Amino acid sequence: MNAPILVANGQESNNPLLKNWTGPYGGVPAFNEYKINDLKPAIEVAIQEKLNEINAIATNPKPATFENTIVAMEKAGKKLTQTYAAFGIFSSNMSSPEFEPIEAEITPKFSELNNKIYQNAKLFQRIASIYNAKEKDKLTAE
Repeated sequence: MNAPILVANGQESNNPLLKNWTGPYGGVPAFNEYKINDLKPAIEVAIQEKLNEINAIATNPKPATFENTIVAMEKAGKKLTQTYAAFGIFSSNMSSPEFEPIEAEITPKFSELNNKIYQNAKLFQRIASIYNAKEKDKLTAE
């Protein structure tokens, strides 16, 4: 029996799609544990978790820095990255009649998530303040 995973809303989940990947190369998906019915709830949890992380960055009371804004954004959404990878594999290589309605319902939610991030005025202000700061000149091309 897998131990429950604590998700963003403080609830516990046994959804295998929400487990951190283990194994070589920084971890690999455990497709032997995944079920089509796990996809939708896992993606919904992962989307909400990423939105919560982005909101925490956007509303951070500390002055915006490259580390606490840009780097934090890059690190946000680990569960979504993993669930989206599994979703993409189901979509491209493992599609089935059972998967198609899930794909039709979930796909627009990825666009909605991106819109919420791109249109987050507080986040944009933080990014703009970093871009317009003198410290920007100290950053390397990387």
